[in-house]
Amino acid sequence: MTLRLLIKPIEAPHLTRGMVGGIDVISTTYALHAPLLSTVVGLLANVYCEATGNTSICNLQGLTNCLDSLKKAREEMGLDMLWGPLVVVNNKRYFIAEDKLVPIDKTKDYADRVVNMDCAEDCLDELLGNEQFRFGVIEKAGIAIDRERFTGTVKPGFMYRQRFTWLYRIHVTKDERETRRERRDAVEGWGYEYVVKVKNEDVLKGTRYIMRFGGEGRQAIVEVTAGGDVDQGGDYGIVLSPVIFTGDAPFVNVQSIDNDIELVYGLLTNGGVKQRVSTASLGFSEAARCRRPIYPAIPLGTVIRLRAPRTHVGLFTEFGYGSILTVK
Repeated sequence: MTLRLLIKPIEAPHLTRGMVGGIDVISTTYALHAPLLSTVVGLLANVYCEATGNTSICNLQGLTNCLDSLKKAREEMGLDMLWGPLVVVNNKRYFIAEDKLVPIDKTKDYADRVVNMDCAEDCLDELLGNEQFRFGVIEKAGIAIDRERFTGTVKPGFMYRQRFTWLYRIHVTKDERETRRERRDAVEGWGYEYVVKVKNEDVLKGTRYIMRFGGEGRQAIVEVTAGGDVDQGGDYGIVLSPVIFTGDAPFVNVQSIDNDIELVYGLLTNGGVKQRVSTASLGFSEAARCRRPIYPAIPLGTVIRLRAPRTHVGLFTEFGYGSILTVK
């Protein structure tokens, strides 16, 4: 049986993939539009600890390897698969392409436009219509006063700038001169959805907690219910979570990413089909007090062609990285 994990942010979450380089006086982070998969594994571990009363994996001590906490949490929970995310708004599901949401029922149209390079100006807006959902970034500035907390990131007395993310509904209109105008409204009650397989699903099924989610003490409602399915059919796939690989970006040999990836097409933007390489982090280990590695990655919304049916591709798929939404 598979389980459905739904994470509903209560407030704008602080999700990052690392510091912006080259800024010394004011520290700034990159904002993500979806949590790191390592964050989701940690969240599941907290749910497991609450549900079972076994807090061993939530209070790991004396670790020196940054990946050990992830591995131990996965082993203790019997986590066989973590797939996602999709974004749920008013019971409708979407996947993320850059900062925008694409409805699941337009998955094939999206992939066809990318594969066939069928994209004029504003082609993504044309696909999404006049009412869209887009992530926006909220910036807040502060001064570091806690020496222990900010060791290695911001020196005490220095300013820092944190970036938070939230989902907005965008209403697009054009006047008689075809001038584009947008109205933005905040969305309530949305969430990130994942499909989870664990050896003892009864432990997690039916749980609902309010938990810390991401950085800066932000919170979310975390629900685990029965259901959820992953379709493995189709020759094409859309990247839902970063496909991690090793190599020197942007000169990447597809064969070095995964043998079952035949071709990387790119993602759909208003400027056309773009091939992009970003970076993805494995997060921060609170148990070992160290930052895990950052790797080059294929970003969310990228269309790929597969040689064989897969739910995940790339490295660290055991933690959910490289989740693929297949297209028939």
